[in-house]
Amino acid sequence: MSTVYLIKDMTHIDGWKSITRTKFLEVIRDKVTPHYFMKLPGQLAGDTTIVIECNQEQYGKWKQQRDHTAYLSSFSSKHLTMSYNAPLTNNSDGDDLVGEDVLADENSRDEEVAIQFILLEQLDSVLSTLSTTETDLLNALYFEETSAAEYARRKGISQQAISKAHRRLLDKLRKFF
Repeated sequence: MSTVYLIKDMTHIDGWKSITRTKFLEVIRDKVTPHYFMKLPGQLAGDTTIVIECNQEQYGKWKQQRDHTAYLSSFSSKHLTMSYNAPLTNNSDGDDLVGEDVLADENSRDEEVAIQFILLEQLDSVLSTLSTTETDLLNALYFEETSAAEYARRKGISQQAISKAHRRLLDKLRKFF
């Protein structure tokens, strides 16, 4: 496997100059002018690896991608990777076992959880449309467990007015549910 070292050189037609490994080592040891290089390995065994000069931003992106790939590789070597829908067994009767069968939870309540989530989003949307008075009434009667009579006394209005406001509030909520 060979390595080609390329540095920027505007005196060349294509803007790149091929240098030797010794010259490359001299360039990277130069403390006066910072140089950044990306290593682009060949895709197949025996392919040429290219080490090419780049700017600091390009180097940062390349290094981040290289580090991320190495991080993911460290996990893949420790854990079994399995396709969710690829056959795991090859039965002669054509009834293959797939990853989904192995990972499926028969007792899963995913649908119930999804419905609950949607209803909570709807409730949040409806509650945001309520006035301050309606919100106060709802909080007092359902969350603070205050009676309608006690809430009426606290607000200085009749219990009938609270009951009527409560009915209107429930009717408003029923329209959404």
